[in-house]
Amino acid sequence: MHSLEELSELFRARFKQVEYPVFPENLYHNVQYILGIQGKQIRPVSCLIANQLFSDIKEDAFHAGIAVELFHNSSLVHDDIMDGALLRRGYEALHVKNNMPTAILVGDFLIIHSFEYLNRTNPLYREQLINIFLRIATGVCEGQQLDNDFENAGLRDVSYNNYIIMSELKTAVLLAGSLSMGAVIGGADDYQSGRLYDFGINLGIAFQIQDDYLDVFGDPAKTGKRQGGDIVKNKKTSLLTKTIGLLPDEKMMKLESIMHFHPEKRVPAVTALYRDYGIEQWAIEQVKEFTDRAFTILEEIDVPQERKAPLIQLAHVLLKRQY
Repeated sequence: MHSLEELSELFRARFKQVEYPVFPENLYHNVQYILGIQGKQIRPVSCLIANQLFSDIKEDAFHAGIAVELFHNSSLVHDDIMDGALLRRGYEALHVKNNMPTAILVGDFLIIHSFEYLNRTNPLYREQLINIFLRIATGVCEGQQLDNDFENAGLRDVSYNNYIIMSELKTAVLLAGSLSMGAVIGGADDYQSGRLYDFGINLGIAFQIQDDYLDVFGDPAKTGKRQGGDIVKNKKTSLLTKTIGLLPDEKMMKLESIMHFHPEKRVPAVTALYRDYGIEQWAIEQVKEFTDRAFTILEEIDVPQERKAPLIQLAHVLLKRQY
């Protein structure tokens, strides 16, 4: 049995061994640039955790984890282009550092390369893994499109329920699919791998709502983000869409007016509205509700409790309280 920290180290070491061609240099140099800007690699490590839930770690869990990490980075490259982002994890976004066509090609290559690693897995369950992966990839694309649609929609046109659907597709599905693939590799049956998928969905949604909450009510010294950054960008978050659903017409008109304020006035005005309607406490309760659903699902999976320890630790890392 490996701890979460040990599994993270194992994956990082393996991911560093991934090699790429040299020519054409401008493509592969930039592939290595974006992969060098490493995040926490939660999703690929989830493949190892779920594998270990049912059996000893298999080489295929690393192959699936690498595929997930390559795809995740491809989505980040393309997201940065669509969002016009200047930075990625404190470094220049790839389309800024180089150029738009190269960034698009790097993103495309990473998707293609992810299937190369899936193709290395055991033929006994390779098709099942690819089907889960395709579900992930499709969901991420659908979620990104919904996010784009929400950005261009009026305040009255986006509901909280639609926001949850978008979060499930754009954010939660990658974690859920990673867990499900790891479970399959570990020898889980369809029920067990499906329940782990549901665990990941609920945990991912809880994480997204908490992220929305911390953007407004978190301590910037702990979050490392500007307070009210989502409000500055006029992003339609869980907090905003829930508030919209509660407002009478006259308050809704006021909110629409507030959204045209200068950011220095808009952030405190929207925050005050959230407090007036109890959104701060509501968000905390929603995080707890989705987290409780996830852990209820985990209890249904019949494996020794000690094998669940890294997965429980992962959940606590994702949902570390910073209120």
